[in-house]
Amino acid sequence: MINFLLLSTLDNTRELREAMKEIKEEYGKILSLRKIYFSDWDKKPDYTQMEEAISNAQVILVDIRGQSPFTDWVRQAIAGSSAIVAVLVGGHRDIMSLTRMGSFSGSDIPSREGAFDVEAFLKVKKFSELTKKLGSILPLGKLKHMRNWVVACDYYAEGGTENLKNLFLFMLKEYCGKKVKVQPPQKMLDWGIWWPDQYFPDLKSFISWRPIDKNKPTVGIFFYGGMHFADCTPAVEALIERMGDQVNLLPVFSKAEYNLPAMQSCFFDEGRPVVDLVVNLQYFQLHGGPYGGAPEPTYELLSKLDVPVIIGFHSYSTGIREWQRENRLNPVEIVLGVVLPELDGCIEPIYIAGLSSCGEDDLLEGRSKKAGHCLRGSTAWRGGFSSGFTCAEKRMPRKNWRLFFMTTRLERLI
Repeated sequence: MINFLLLSTLDNTRELREAMKEIKEEYGKILSLRKIYFSDWDKKPDYTQMEEAISNAQVILVDIRGQSPFTDWVRQAIAGSSAIVAVLVGGHRDIMSLTRMGSFSGSDIPSREGAFDVEAFLKVKKFSELTKKLGSILPLGKLKHMRNWVVACDYYAEGGTENLKNLFLFMLKEYCGKKVKVQPPQKMLDWGIWWPDQYFPDLKSFISWRPIDKNKPTVGIFFYGGMHFADCTPAVEALIERMGDQVNLLPVFSKAEYNLPAMQSCFFDEGRPVVDLVVNLQYFQLHGGPYGGAPEPTYELLSKLDVPVIIGFHSYSTGIREWQRENRLNPVEIVLGVVLPELDGCIEPIYIAGLSSCGEDDLLEGRSKKAGHCLRGSTAWRGGFSSGFTCAEKRMPRKNWRLFFMTTRLERLI
């Protein structure tokens, strides 16, 4: 059995569990997986347990986006291990350099020069696609392993159960000598409209399936596609459940680099805005997200949209219980999830989603984190709004997370 260690900043435990279950059903106990949700360990480092986890792992998958004394220690510990290492997301070059796949090392990745923004990122994506094609045509030496790294990153970036399952199978086949069947990464739409279990590429296809009621206000929900998609959907599902019969909802997902085209495609009909309010669940500024970009295109688009954009704050490291107990949030989360969106003109930050621990998971070693969501819906439009809310807690059947609803009473003021 091959021991995998995943150091992650994603709350993707549900998808990991499903992926591990499918692998076990098809291949038996071919691998074990220990996931360490890095935000927890960064707060209360346990160097002994981390050292043990790293030394026992034969394959280490890394998603570390920040830097702290603990991440520096982890980096040195991984560098001293003999494991295969794939850095799937790295916040800085020292983390990226940990990649060790065959003859390819993260230190082989060219360092970028000059400013890095969303336009530069899109160029990097094109280079990655070229690398995959060349690696397929000439699957030799370092080029082969560089291609494998790009493919592994694709699995993780696209997210979802099938991609995570095939990420593990891919690493088992390429680097552990296991005879398993591997499917290529399943590409998610760059943007679109999502309704539970259904995807629509644009506004036209969505309203042909679910027409807009002109007697109700229309609320856009803007959330992440790609690797953070599964983080957001429980909150979006709960908003649909609580508000779907009172307003028209347009739940629009987008990979961060395509945010502005997504909003243009899904919140406008023939150049005219169709929404009265937008709830933004994403961090960072809209143009380019974490990659950065000039603010002027955002100002231009939001001026045309001409509606309030509410910040629906989603915490990724502060648990709901911690927030309720200490009445505070992680300062980094505040900067990324509140301050940067406010620079675009987003307003009224409301804490709507956070993590809730639901105990141990029998298919994943170590503590399991599940999404618990505290939802407060409000709708606002040019005529104004009012809302009242109450709290309730609900255990969802067959899903090991908790949803904390703040239900709303909506009245249109004329």
